[in-house]
Amino acid sequence: MSTPTLSTSPPSASDLGENARLSSEKPPALPFTQRHRKAIILASVAVILLLVGAILLGVLLPRFLAKNSGSGPSSNDSSTNSSSNFPSVPPSEPTNATYILSLFNNTSYDNTARANPNVPPLTESFPYGSQPIRGVNLGGWLVLEPFITPSIFDPYNPNPYNASQGIIDEWTISAYLGTTAARSLLDNHYATWVTEKDIRRIADVGLDHIRIPIAYWAIDVQKDEPYIPHLSLFYFLRVLEWARKYGLRVNVDMHALPGSQNGWNHSGRSGIIGWLNGTLGSYNAYNRSLPIIAQVAKIVSQPRYRNVVTMFGLVNEPYMPSLVIDTVLKWEEDAYNVVRGEGFTGVVVISDGFMGLNTWTGKMQPAQGYTDVALDTHFYQIFTRPQLATTHYQKISVDCTDARTSLMASGNRSTGFGPTILGEWSVAETDCTHFLNGVGLGNRFDGTFVDGGAAVCPNCTCKGLNDTTNWTPVYKQFLQAFAQSQIDGYTNSWGWFYWNFKTESEPHWSYFDLVDLGILPQKAYAPTWTCAQNLSSVPVNILQR
Repeated sequence: MSTPTLSTSPPSASDLGENARLSSEKPPALPFTQRHRKAIILASVAVILLLVGAILLGVLLPRFLAKNSGSGPSSNDSSTNSSSNFPSVPPSEPTNATYILSLFNNTSYDNTARANPNVPPLTESFPYGSQPIRGVNLGGWLVLEPFITPSIFDPYNPNPYNASQGIIDEWTISAYLGTTAARSLLDNHYATWVTEKDIRRIADVGLDHIRIPIAYWAIDVQKDEPYIPHLSLFYFLRVLEWARKYGLRVNVDMHALPGSQNGWNHSGRSGIIGWLNGTLGSYNAYNRSLPIIAQVAKIVSQPRYRNVVTMFGLVNEPYMPSLVIDTVLKWEEDAYNVVRGEGFTGVVVISDGFMGLNTWTGKMQPAQGYTDVALDTHFYQIFTRPQLATTHYQKISVDCTDARTSLMASGNRSTGFGPTILGEWSVAETDCTHFLNGVGLGNRFDGTFVDGGAAVCPNCTCKGLNDTTNWTPVYKQFLQAFAQSQIDGYTNSWGWFYWNFKTESEPHWSYFDLVDLGILPQKAYAPTWTCAQNLSSVPVNILQR
């Protein structure tokens, strides 16, 4: 889309009207125009010059003020701010990251906002470790996740238990559609799935951080990859501007790296792990991933964003049971040095890689030269049959006892890693969400899962479980206890990020829906339940499935 411009050309004689034309006739008596010919010409020229000057002043003065108000690369803050002074739409053609960044760098900004009265403004440091993070994920946005936005994948998968066309992730849908159609689809998705209204509401419900999953194709795509390059970077930067406006701090998370670090759809491509594994594993991890991470770190470390992006996740959920632990650890050490080398001074986040918190005791410590590092763990009770089989009471008890104890041990450097965060959690108590386990893979709870295993609940069905009109008052009370017992149990960590801010059709995974239903607190910093209340005052029938 082209940007309208103001013309600075002087108007023509016809534009000025009849009074600007000189008469060629000589009447018997000199008329007013003839007697004052020279004065009229001079006045006309003066008017033209004034018009041109006013136009130029209107165009150039804002740029001059922005350049000299401290909003450029040399300053953190500007005394002026406008939520609409940065571009609203991306370039019409694929371009490079440097150009996209320049679109935002030419606008003013202001870091004085705070998310709510309980947290410091962006001009001040957040007291990590003494005040908990209360955040939410912007999942299913810059990295597609079928269960969050199933409408993108449903047209190609009419049978929910059989992905016959093989369109199951961002790789396959981009390859199937081709560059033009895929770009159109994703551009619309990026523009509409996260809006300024969503960012404003995140602050309104008392949250203070957002975790933004981002993919490597925001920076680099090779010729054999079907991803749309750079487009998501534009929308990522736009949300950083909105986050600043509402005083929200950002944890940027490298959710998808070249080759796939876990083989799941939210890494961009389902299937084998090709990161630190296989023939191209080292190439993908070092020759590609590290330069991409360096570019992202360089972007978020510039003065414009350093007060907004205060956390940097090196890699999301590397599936370390299928990788060599020491190899992953060495890569994370190298990635840490890359990020620091680009000037990032915030918290660097590493994943526990499904190895348990104890595995990380003594790793990447300050004494070894690694400062401000936090360990990220994700806590769900639904992805194995034993977890699904637990009762409601047991789920709450795990949050209030096991999780609390584990986080307390991990948070102490003498017994664990040190700073620990909950990067993802939810109140989902079954795996009945459409496409949750992957497109066409079914669910363990009702026995439709692709592995052919027995149903966790043989006489149960997933149908209707996610329809809130079917939720009884007793079930809502359980969910409230389950949600807020997790919030209470996670206070022994640096804080948490709920997965997700919203979904198309699954309220268990939608923070906004759960607030509307009264299950999550109206303000994240003012919960209404504690573990003591959950275990002592909740009626027994609420805690039974």
